[in-house]
Amino acid sequence: MNIGLRSIVMIAAVVVFVVAIFVDKNQLKWIAAGLALFSGAFALGGVNTGVGARLRRRL
Repeated sequence: MNIGLRSIVMIAAVVVFVVAIFVDKNQLKWIAAGLALFSGAFALGGVNTGVGARLRRRL
């Protein structure tokens, strides 16, 4: 299993959503943060970053 930046951000989004379920105060802020992390992970999928992407471009 390959864990990259996108996977880490997606896991963080899930954790934030789970916290939002149990938090009484500022629940909307937790949900907004989870949505921001999810959209960031989704955006990272389209970006070619890292050493592997540079090697693929050179080949």
